[in-house]
Amino acid sequence: MDSRVAGTGNVKKMQGEERIPEKLARESDSKLTLIKSSEENQQMRLNHSFLAEERYITDTIQNDVPGEELEKSTFTIDATEKDAPSEEVETSTVTIDVTENDAPSEDVETSSVTIFATERDISKEEVDGTRQSHLAVLENMKKQPDVEEALAQKREKEVFLEEEVLRLAQIEAQKLDLLKLVEANSFAGNKVFFYPQTVRAGSEVQIFLNRSTTVLVNQPRIIIMGAFNDWRWIPFSVGMQKSDLPGDWWVCSVQVPREAYKIDFVFFNGENIYENNATNDFFVLVEGGMMKGEFEDFLIEEKRKEAERLAAEQAEKERIAAEEHKRAEIKAAEEADKAEAVRIVKEQREREQLFIRKAVKNMEGVWKFEPSNFCAGGTVNIFYCRSSGPLAFSKEIWIHGGYNNWQDSVSIVKKLSPAQSKVGDWWSVEVYVQESAYMLNWVFADGPPNSAKLYDNNNYQDFHGLVPRSMLEDLYWAIVEDEVYKNLRLKRQEQEKAEKKKAEHRERINLEMKAKSKQAFLKSQAHVFYTDPVDVRAGEKVDVFYNPSSTILKGKAEVWMRYSFNCWTHRLGVLPPLKMIATGHGTHLKACERGDVEGGIYDNRNGLDYHIPINGSAIKEPPLNVVHVAVEMAPIAKVGGLGDVVTSLSRAVQELGHNVEVLLPKYDCLDYKYQIHDLTEESHFNLGATRVKVWNGKVEGLNVHFLEPENGMFWVGCIYGRRDDAARFNFFCQASLEFLLRRGQNPVSKKMYHISFWTS
Repeated sequence: MDSRVAGTGNVKKMQGEERIPEKLARESDSKLTLIKSSEENQQMRLNHSFLAEERYITDTIQNDVPGEELEKSTFTIDATEKDAPSEEVETSTVTIDVTENDAPSEDVETSSVTIFATERDISKEEVDGTRQSHLAVLENMKKQPDVEEALAQKREKEVFLEEEVLRLAQIEAQKLDLLKLVEANSFAGNKVFFYPQTVRAGSEVQIFLNRSTTVLVNQPRIIIMGAFNDWRWIPFSVGMQKSDLPGDWWVCSVQVPREAYKIDFVFFNGENIYENNATNDFFVLVEGGMMKGEFEDFLIEEKRKEAERLAAEQAEKERIAAEEHKRAEIKAAEEADKAEAVRIVKEQREREQLFIRKAVKNMEGVWKFEPSNFCAGGTVNIFYCRSSGPLAFSKEIWIHGGYNNWQDSVSIVKKLSPAQSKVGDWWSVEVYVQESAYMLNWVFADGPPNSAKLYDNNNYQDFHGLVPRSMLEDLYWAIVEDEVYKNLRLKRQEQEKAEKKKAEHRERINLEMKAKSKQAFLKSQAHVFYTDPVDVRAGEKVDVFYNPSSTILKGKAEVWMRYSFNCWTHRLGVLPPLKMIATGHGTHLKACERGDVEGGIYDNRNGLDYHIPINGSAIKEPPLNVVHVAVEMAPIAKVGGLGDVVTSLSRAVQELGHNVEVLLPKYDCLDYKYQIHDLTEESHFNLGATRVKVWNGKVEGLNVHFLEPENGMFWVGCIYGRRDDAARFNFFCQASLEFLLRRGQNPVSKKMYHISFWTS
């Protein structure tokens, strides 16, 4: 069987060339003769045209004499038969002087033109017209392509004809080759052949199918479906057409990529009838492409690029989603802060209404304003009668004041002076009134703050005075609300910065802990084996050192190392063993020499094997699938430390890049003040006679499945403390197993399950 096409049989040479139809050969010779004859005729016509053009140009140039070089000459014109019979023609002579339009008069001699004319006279205008016509013909000739351009066009036509002859010859040769292949493959009973017989990467190949020898016989539609390199590269699907070859041969063209070493394909009718070479598929080997091992490396690189592209797309989606989520959070926070500002100002305004009702413009005999109709943003004099209160005998009088119910606490501190212009024991002080003030608040004392001992505070109610010309109340409270909102926003931003800084610190600590854990792990086994360098990188050389004195190979005469990559799954498989030799550094041996040994005693670390992590690889280690089955989870269902462990351990494993899920009962006492994001009912199943709902949501960034049996086992208002706890949690365990099985995950498959506490 041909090694390049599976299922096609031996391709035999034709027995004798005489089987080629003579008619085809005669038609080919006729076509070639016709092409040559056409070429010769065209050449003769072209040469004739060139000679005529050359004669005409030569005659024209000789007869075209510039005006300044004109000498006396004779122009003879014979009359044609249409003018008059020759025997009736007489000879007349006319002398014509050249005009100024032809040449300057001083440079021109008198010339005469002898004209053989008919009996009628020929005027000077007719002679000038004839001359102008001659000059026009000459000018048109000058505009025609020159001889060199004409020769270049001739050469182009010759090249075109040669190429056309060659192309037609190639087509005829290809038809002859295909006829030979059709006869050979039809005789051998093959279903498939291809042309050219040597398929090269980066070229096009024609694949032929003998429909009459397949299950697709009489099917009006045939499609070839395939891919390259064992079905792993660039799948394709192409419709086939009935060829003009003898028999029932169908054909299609396939472009072979440069990375191909093999074409794999089957045929079908576009529906459910397939011709797949008795389930073995068809294939064609390709030359000039990649070797199989080279393609494996190429495929790994392509998968890496694809993974990076998908990761970049996913990162971009997550970034956009995070930005949208952040914008939504900011908007929600702004609305919450605005609502909080409205609430705070409303409460403050309600409280101050009580003091506004107590505020007056003066207290007769105790204090008064001058001028009485002052405005906010200016000054006012406050007068106080010392003898009206407990400061009657104080040597100094001080005012401790503020505005708008002590909004800025004590903002006015001044010493009063005796008012000489007033009759009685009056003291006064000038104070500035804030622009936003609608009320002044103050007390009098015998000294400044922190030094005063005696106060007049209006019997613990303070003094309150209205500002007659103050800001509109609504405008004032709008300004206060805006200030409160700004303070809330600033406080929230500072809190967010602190949380971000804390998260960055936590991430840095986690990275440091991972690095320390890795180093501690490597050091813990250094007495058995270690590498140089410790940080092993893909594509670089590493030395492996092994100490048999600490293992079951102690005292053995020879120690060999068997190894592979990626948990023994790498395409290279198990590589040839390396012999360990002494290094002169203690009892450790170094792997160096290649060899081939079988049998013997193995140190496989009690079945766990030895593993060395590699950095910088083109592919990433596939993540683990981890399922935590638990009855507690902080913060939504926490009783003791178990809830904290389930959440923290799950998050730590997920941060390592693994896929983590949690199975938890859906208690009716879940703490919903801690948000369960995107909680939705995703499915249900029956366990015995009980219907179990399956809910899904996110808790602390973890994917959590909540199982809710409709028999009410977890609608009891608590997690533990019932007499039927054993039955309840036994039912939860069975429901968890049923959920995993129904989801297509065998609990004994390659998956990690973490079962917490006796309840699970």
